[in-house]
Amino acid sequence: MSEVIAFHPKKSKLDLLYEVVEGEGESRWGGANPYEAIRWLRLAPLGSRLLVSGWEGNDVDAQPVGQPLDVTQLVVAAIGSTL
Repeated sequence: MSEVIAFHPKKSKLDLLYEVVEGEGESRWGGANPYEAIRWLRLAPLGSRLLVSGWEGNDVDAQPVGQPLDVTQLVVAAIGSTL
């Protein structure tokens, strides 16, 4: 196993932003708290999605890293219910 190369740091230096987006693409909630994101997703209309994006820095000049990831199905599977 000593030949395994680690591609990811142990702790990411990125700030994560969670966003609940309604089916039409309108943002319903956004913030840094994953528990609040799940709560808002459960309250959102059917067809809403939970997106996660990574940001370098947490100030006005912060830059997104890549595209947001849709983690809706992962969250639904983890909490064991439908939204």
